Parts: sequence; C-alpha cells; structure tokens
Amino acid sequence: MVKQRNKLQKKESSSVAEKLLVCLINSAISFSVFTVLSIILTSVTLSKSVSDRNIKAFLYIIILLTAVFAGFLSSRVKLKAIVSSSVTALILVTMMFLLFCVISSFDFTYRVFITLLSITLVTIISGIIFKNLIH
Repeated sequence: MVKQRNKLQKKESSSVAEKLLVCLINSAISFSVFTVLSIILTSVTLSKSVSDRNIKAFLYIIILLTAVFAGFLSSRVKLKAIVSSSVTALILVTMMFLLFCVISSFDFTYRVFITLLSITLVTIISGIIFKNLIH
C-alpha cells in the first residue's frame, strides 16, 4: 500500500514537472511569435512613413494577439484552464517584462504595468475560453 502511494506520488510530481515544462515551452513559443510580429512591424514601418500613434496601436494589437495565442496554447495542457493559463501568463509576462526593461533601460512606467496586466488577463481569459470550446 505504501509502495503504491510512493509510486503514485512520484508519477504525479513528474507529471506536474512535465506540465510546467509544457507551459514554459508554450510561453517561449508565444514570445517568439511576438518577436517575429514585432520585427515584421518594424520592417514595414521603416519602409513606409507611419505615425507613432499607428505604430503603438499596431504594437498593442500584436501584444494582445500574442496573449490570445498563449491562452490557446495553454488550453492544450492537461491542467485546469485557470492554472495552465496563469502559469503560462506568468512566464510570458516575465519574458515581456525583461524585454521591456532592456528596451526602456529599466524605466518601469504605468504603461508597462498596464500592458503586462492586460497580457496576464487576456492570456488567462482566452485560455479558459479555448479550454471550454475544445472540451
């Protein structure tokens, strides 16, 4: 009986570690999508004269699409939707925060805070919606 519990606990702990690894990979894929879309936006704006206001709008759209994509990927993990989406959002927000800090030379403004909060909320909400649509 005790041996069966130990085997079950080891199996559950390795399963949780695997699921966390999947969440990390999902966040890395989402961050890569964000990077590629940002590079495309940059190359388009360099070739054409686009106002700063439009660039910011497109950037926020890219950020929110990345969050929705991360929520979609997190809905595929065999965890509760809120848990997998939260873990994926936490990892993605950490990556984005590090990127924002490097770009803005560690200037943490209210816009960065609102952007990171919106990434978190959109990822969690879209993960829950996609999980309910898929299953």
